[in-house]
Amino acid sequence: MEYDINLQTYWLLLKRHKTLILIIALSMGLGTTALAFFNRPEPIFESIATVKIEKSSTATGVYLEAISWSGADYLETQASIITSYPILEKVAVAMNRISADLSTTTIRTDPRYIAIIMELKNKVKAEREGNSNLINITAQDLSPRFAQQLASAMARVYTAEHTAEINKRTYDARRFIEEQLGHVADRLRKAEESLKEFEETNHAISLDSQTTTILGQLAQSEAEIVAIEKQRQEISEALTRLDSALLSPPSATPSFLFSEAPAVYTTLNTTMVTLLMQRQSLLLNYTAEHPEIQSIDSQLAEILRNLSASLKEQLATVDQRIAAASDTSTTIKQQLAELPGKSLMMERLKREVQLNENVYSLLENKLHEARIMEASKIEEVIVVKPALEPMAPINHTSVAVKGVAGLAIGVILGLLATILSEAMDTSLDSVDQIEKFTSLDVLATIGPLDRDDVMTTAQSLHQTPIPDTKNLLHIIHLPAHFLPGSRVAESYREIMAALRLAAIDRPLKTIAFTSASADEGKTTALLNTAIALTQANYRVLVIEADMRQPIIASWFGIPPTPGLTDIMLGTQDRHQAIRTITDFILGEMTVEEVTLTPGLDNLFILPCGARPTNPSEILFNQKFRNLLKNASKRYDMILIDLPPILTSADTAIISSHIDGLILVYKAGITEQHLLRRAIDQLRQSKTNPLGIVMNSTGRKQAGLEQGHDSPTRTKRALEKTLRIIDKQPLPQLGSHWLLVLSGFVLLALAFSWSLIGVSP
Repeated sequence: MEYDINLQTYWLLLKRHKTLILIIALSMGLGTTALAFFNRPEPIFESIATVKIEKSSTATGVYLEAISWSGADYLETQASIITSYPILEKVAVAMNRISADLSTTTIRTDPRYIAIIMELKNKVKAEREGNSNLINITAQDLSPRFAQQLASAMARVYTAEHTAEINKRTYDARRFIEEQLGHVADRLRKAEESLKEFEETNHAISLDSQTTTILGQLAQSEAEIVAIEKQRQEISEALTRLDSALLSPPSATPSFLFSEAPAVYTTLNTTMVTLLMQRQSLLLNYTAEHPEIQSIDSQLAEILRNLSASLKEQLATVDQRIAAASDTSTTIKQQLAELPGKSLMMERLKREVQLNENVYSLLENKLHEARIMEASKIEEVIVVKPALEPMAPINHTSVAVKGVAGLAIGVILGLLATILSEAMDTSLDSVDQIEKFTSLDVLATIGPLDRDDVMTTAQSLHQTPIPDTKNLLHIIHLPAHFLPGSRVAESYREIMAALRLAAIDRPLKTIAFTSASADEGKTTALLNTAIALTQANYRVLVIEADMRQPIIASWFGIPPTPGLTDIMLGTQDRHQAIRTITDFILGEMTVEEVTLTPGLDNLFILPCGARPTNPSEILFNQKFRNLLKNASKRYDMILIDLPPILTSADTAIISSHIDGLILVYKAGITEQHLLRRAIDQLRQSKTNPLGIVMNSTGRKQAGLEQGHDSPTRTKRALEKTLRIIDKQPLPQLGSHWLLVLSGFVLLALAFSWSLIGVSP
């Protein structure tokens, strides 16, 4: 018989291992859910502010960019500057994490403030967005509000600092002009007040042409002296700044230019400014000990020394010019000594007023120009996307998703475990496997009749007390008698049908039942097959030849002795040892149990008797062969219960005295190699195996999936049996069914009377 492996086969496999799959799946699902729940991270919120950096296109911006150019990527440099220490320090102050009253030196020397700044640094990052000129400033924190505030403060502070840095020279020039304009305004006011007071006091004096000429010369000489002295003052101040710069490199970009500076000096000053800007850019990423910064410091020192030497030369030249102009002025003054003093004072005051007016007018024009430049200040950084308060954390963990994933993984692992279990299982659990492995036909598959199911049904019929346990054991062991309408009983009738078909071709009188190992249900199969034969009007003798574990007598509630061993030893006659229905009734079985199903009057049992020390000698005895020979004349079928093949040699001993043998195999329990050894021993002893009875462990293995049986059918049969045994009334039929039944009874009586010639 061939069977195809189809989807139903796999479905049955899954149902058989559903407990294992469910345990693994639920364990994985619950474990994953628990781990995801207890190990979920604290929510981290992220806020992003985006700034756009555009290179300036104004003349001033292009000039500043040209003198501060370096080979590094400009946007990458700006991204590093955004998260640099100076910016973070100002951000901490802007967010009130550090007091604004503290100086930079105090902040940078206090570990508490440094820790605050480093904490902010660990929470922010700045990255260029692709190949664009956009930089994303990202802030992360456990508080969504703080993350938004930190990103906004970073963008705001960086924008202000960058704008201030690239416009620093314009601001410094404006402040310088404003300071000078204030000083000149004070001098002009004082000169005008002195002239007014002199005129009011001396009533305006007129000078002749000679006096006017001499005074003009004197005025020109003094104006020259003033200009030269102003130039000397500028050179002196520049020299003082240079001397300070020689002691330590300046942190900013000061200018040492002065009016009428020679071209060589101007070139050196420009080179120095360029080196200083390069040095400041390198200090953003390196310390002052870096080789490039050291090289720039050496160049700066050399330039400063050259500038100092040039200034000293210029100062000596100016001193000579001042001395010459002073001599000229002294000569003119001697010429004017003879002029009236008041006229000279008048001209001097007017000259001073005129000189201050010219200087004031010049500075005022310069101030207007500086303010215009400041109004058109360079702004390279623009905030294009403000930071928003995040609504959800970036590290959100879905416990449900992980739980479902764990459940799915558990199902997969359960399937793998099922496959592994099947691969490691060396037993056979299907009809096609057994037939292919043994080359024998499976006569029938016996489904399970669970003791718990019987107890549950009994409990439903008897609220209290539970029926006698012995009655329940009889039902479990002998379903062919107690549950004739069940699928289990039908399976034993299939064995009977197979035997009847086999007997057509050859005589079958003596048939042995055995198994490969113990506890495979051979005795149960034998007794129920015998009952099925008796129900078909066969006279059946059951011989209990399994003298190592005799149990048949206890199942029928009869004494175990006398029995087979007593006959073999000659202590008892076979007629006394063979038990009949009378012995069943006189034993532990009730009349109701015995008469429940017709056929037990055709059943004869020869129990084991006293257990011998050497059972094999009993079967090897000539008396046993004579017993079989005589019994074959009196009975239609002789069924012999033999011990397991692998535990004794009894099968080989009686193999020549039996017509066939049925091997009982418990599916899913006995391993393949044991079954193979049993088959090999049967063939070596030249025993005629009629087939295999598959004693299954589940309803699906027993073929109940085909729809021949259901729990309801077995339950109805069990309820009927229990009511008969316990003498409970059957359920009442409806009135119309009673009328129909009464009619059939009357018809049967009339027909009977007509046959015997009796008138009713």
